[in-house]
Amino acid sequence: MFVGVPSEEQLQLYFQLTDFDREIINEMRLSSTKLGFAVQLGTVRFLGTFFTDFSKIPLEVIVYLANQLSIDPREFDSYSRKMTISQHTQLIKDRYSYRNFHDSDCQKFLYDWLLSRASHTTETTEMLSDMLLKKCLEEKILLPGVSIFQRFISKTVEQAEEQLMNQLSLIPSEEESEKLLNLLSLMGTPIQGALTKMDILRASLIDESRKEITRGFHRLKEFQQFHTSEWEFSTIPEGKIKHLAAYAFKAKSSLIQRMSIQKN
Repeated sequence: MFVGVPSEEQLQLYFQLTDFDREIINEMRLSSTKLGFAVQLGTVRFLGTFFTDFSKIPLEVIVYLANQLSIDPREFDSYSRKMTISQHTQLIKDRYSYRNFHDSDCQKFLYDWLLSRASHTTETTEMLSDMLLKKCLEEKILLPGVSIFQRFISKTVEQAEEQLMNQLSLIPSEEESEKLLNLLSLMGTPIQGALTKMDILRASLIDESRKEITRGFHRLKEFQQFHTSEWEFSTIPEGKIKHLAAYAFKAKSSLIQRMSIQKN
């Protein structure tokens, strides 16, 4: 739906009629059908879907198109015949090669495109949603309902995350994976508030006492169990690694512990 009045730039980008548009419009007889068709065409270019509630189309849009056609904007009030509106919708689909979001080829194209972005960038779900919307407009793919669109994004992003976790789970050896899981196991008696071995290893040295220095060497020995220099990360995008590292650094061990074994 329209959120306010389109800017002058948006009017020029989406509602400026081309020579091809005029050729089609000139085939029509009545001023009301000419203007109605132009409004439908500009609206689908701008919103990515056919608008059905004409009463909510900003007057500025109607006037902008009417001026280009030298038609009285009030003629749009007569554009109400359902059959004509439906015929114009189909005409726009056919002459401008618009496709439906639900078509199998569109679904596969958008899924592959979105999965690639979700897998190789650190863009948020909100950013991916905006990017997918823009992609649909560019590719002339008619948008579905909001809930269907959001579910498609959520499902694809989840699959991208699952693929990433599958890749990460294969990097440490089986023995190292077991040691990593062991770091998350709960200790019988908390030590200085630490509930897991990971909590202890995370705690930085508090002073230069013999006790703390000894603990520092113990931490180093624990870390050296993992041959991280031999881990192969070449298939994982660098941005993803940095993003996960930042998350793991801040996340509580109890939160990591609740994640699936695969994600650990």
